[in-house]
Amino acid sequence: MKKCLILLFLITILTCGCDSSLSSGKITCDNMKMIMQDDNSILLDVRTIEEYNDGHLEGSINIPYNEIETRIKEISSINKDTKIIVYCKSGNRSSKAFDILKKLGYLNIYDLGSINSCL
Repeated sequence: MKKCLILLFLITILTCGCDSSLSSGKITCDNMKMIMQDDNSILLDVRTIEEYNDGHLEGSINIPYNEIETRIKEISSINKDTKIIVYCKSGNRSSKAFDILKKLGYLNIYDLGSINSCL
């Protein structure tokens, strides 16, 4: 009986945990590249315009994290199901942006954290 419960537990973990690296939340640079293969995904740089102009990830859009709530709808292709990847310099602002977007009802948000993870 104990072996059956352990087996059932392992099966449950394995089936529920599949592809967890691509569920909404923290991701790696490799995950970002996979997500960005979807033409409807958006890479959002939440640093200041000055930081963005000093260098950014190719294809990213700049909206500073403290302006997201008022400016996110400027992106014409965005809807609540759009895959949105946020990043900043250290991961602090991207985490805040992640929380703001969740609060606004966006469903597929990914936090890359620091831009340095992909340089």
